[in-house]
Amino acid sequence: MRIGITAEWNPFHNGHLQMIHKIQKQYPDASLIAAMSGSFVQRGEPAFFNKWIRAAWAVQGGIDVVVELPVYASLQSADIFSELAVLLLSSLKCTHISFGVESAEADELEQAAIWTTQDDYKHILRIYLDKHIPYAEAMTQTLATKFPLLADKIKKPNNLLGFRYACAIKKHHLGLTLLPIPREVNTNCSSTYIRKQLYNKENALAIPDFMKKEINFYMKEGQFTDISRFYDACLLCSRLTSPQQLTKSQLFSEGLEHRWFKMTRTFNYETALQNIKNKRYLYSRLKRIAASLLISQGIVPSPFATPITSAYARLLSMKKSSGFLLRNSNIPIIVSAAQAQKEFPSHLQFWLELENRAEDLFSYCQKNEKYRAANRNYYQSPIIL
Repeated sequence: MRIGITAEWNPFHNGHLQMIHKIQKQYPDASLIAAMSGSFVQRGEPAFFNKWIRAAWAVQGGIDVVVELPVYASLQSADIFSELAVLLLSSLKCTHISFGVESAEADELEQAAIWTTQDDYKHILRIYLDKHIPYAEAMTQTLATKFPLLADKIKKPNNLLGFRYACAIKKHHLGLTLLPIPREVNTNCSSTYIRKQLYNKENALAIPDFMKKEINFYMKEGQFTDISRFYDACLLCSRLTSPQQLTKSQLFSEGLEHRWFKMTRTFNYETALQNIKNKRYLYSRLKRIAASLLISQGIVPSPFATPITSAYARLLSMKKSSGFLLRNSNIPIIVSAAQAQKEFPSHLQFWLELENRAEDLFSYCQKNEKYRAANRNYYQSPIIL
């Protein structure tokens, strides 16, 4: 039994640890394989700590193998993010996929996911979309016509991701079984809250004890993301990009690039996005566009507009005894990015170079200039514990 988990662990905390312990208690003989967002996370920002140490913390917490969810997947909307993650875990021969939920059950997620593949669902969804209702809201209203209780549940983020996983499994006819794990309600066990505490030099109680010494070191050394550097880089990138180039990137629709061009020349990054956002373009989506535009600067159209399905898996960290889990994978396993860059065919080298750009940008955003050197993606090896 191989249980796949999609994660960001930004950073890893006691809530994540509790979930892993629940899985291990319920399935003691199972192996746990995680696909973790790397340099960037789905909120459209660089991760707070680097991807190797975040992966190593998860392995210390009980995960067997952590591979990187590529940046072209992590900077996507929830439906594409979850679909690409599920395909990656399936390629690694996972038999189950587990995720935290607020309230959703596996059966109701699966039944609703089956319905989304049928013509009547697509017909009702199209009616709502034709009314210019945002996709997420249109999907929820469509589900409410047949599954009103679930439609209410997926307004919560973890229930929604679980539903997206179920839809991806049905869409691609994958042999993955859903294992939803009820989340414990703990307002202090939030990655957002922990990042705020760390940045403000407060004591983050929700951090596992085995991480605290390292986290204190990283914070003292300034080996963490200074988000203001990222915001400034995004703003500069937008100001150096013409409306024609914005259009050719294919990251915009409905003429939004013209408003983007105007607002990013008038305000700072955060205020510009606040002035651009509307019902169809939420703040999180705009942040993903800004990050995608910056990473793919000079590439037309932006590769983030048409992401590929999983073609490789980069190992970030694993238990020394878990190497067998990577044998017989359906896709190549990258241990050395430098070697892969030489040996992979040209179309895969392109996507690897995109990953290198993302990591270089992550390094650029580090608080202490000592950690801003480029090309770490080439020389950093997986952390084996």
